[in-house]
Amino acid sequence: MNFLNPPVAELWVSFSFAPNEAKTGWDLGQVGKFLQRYMDEFPRLERALETELHVEETSASDLPRVIGRDVRVKYVRASNADRSRILQLADDELAFHLLKRGDNYPRFSAVREAITPKLNDYLRDFQPASIRKSVIHYLDIIDIPIPVDGKIEIRDYFPFVTDLPELPFGQVQFTAQQFVAECPVDEGPLHLQIRTLPSPPEKRVFRFRVDWQKHSTNVNSLDLTEIWNRLDRSHQYLRDCFELFLTKSTLDLFGPFSEH
Repeated sequence: MNFLNPPVAELWVSFSFAPNEAKTGWDLGQVGKFLQRYMDEFPRLERALETELHVEETSASDLPRVIGRDVRVKYVRASNADRSRILQLADDELAFHLLKRGDNYPRFSAVREAITPKLNDYLRDFQPASIRKSVIHYLDIIDIPIPVDGKIEIRDYFPFVTDLPELPFGQVQFTAQQFVAECPVDEGPLHLQIRTLPSPPEKRVFRFRVDWQKHSTNVNSLDLTEIWNRLDRSHQYLRDCFELFLTKSTLDLFGPFSEH
């Protein structure tokens, strides 16, 4: 099944690496050289910092005293002008994000095509011992039209999600439910979360965010043919789960069609 208006807002693939024995730390100079070759594609650079505080206990009546702090780079991001394509590096991690812009919807084939040469360059430049894990991430935004009476039965749209009664809790403003499933076609779990979001004022809808994360674990290999075979199987499994997780009423919102 294919869709004219799929709900996907963002799609990314990430890889975690086992460092080689010679590695002594995260070399930001090497990160800069790696990103330099993509400056035409990703002209915007940003980095996220994290601070670790070192404290010392003084007495039972006084607050602990800060005796030092370490500030380090958590990750570096390179993006295009409208931030619809993002290449992210962290210590022993590589990811490529594709975001919806206008009528351009993220597709797995586009993410795979974009990250493959970056992955090859990463393996050559950083020379990790192996790829430990890969993950496919989907972020869906699903808007359910509000009926005349202002109420919906969640299970009419998400059959595995539990409806919460208005009483004795009062009107529920926010819900979040999580599921973890073992994948029968590829080692590694599927993490699924659905939660409510504030609806835009110009739309009369109930808005839901659905996050999918399919992990491929125990990869421990540099054989990219096998790694992509696993990712392809995982992606097909995700598509199957997507159609099972939603009712026909929900799928119809996305304009389904079949290719012949």
